[in-house]
Amino acid sequence: MIIYLAPGDYHRFHAPARLNILKIKNIDGDLNAVNEDSLIKYGKIYEKNVRKVVFGRSMEGLVTMVMVGALNVSKIHLTDKS
Repeated sequence: MIIYLAPGDYHRFHAPARLNILKIKNIDGDLNAVNEDSLIKYGKIYEKNVRKVVFGRSMEGLVTMVMVGALNVSKIHLTDKS
């Protein structure tokens, strides 16, 4: 599932379940725009942009979340609000 956040949208990620975080991986990359025009022009932007991958375990099983940075949204900070 890909959820696109436009510049005016709420820019927070929430885990789909209570997670026990097992590992966080930072992947360096570009900061391209991720709008539809850029996807058509540049191709696999989600594979090229900076990413943060969270691996976790919930009561329902394993969960992986991939957060993709983009132009003007380049910093991804994680906090534990449990």
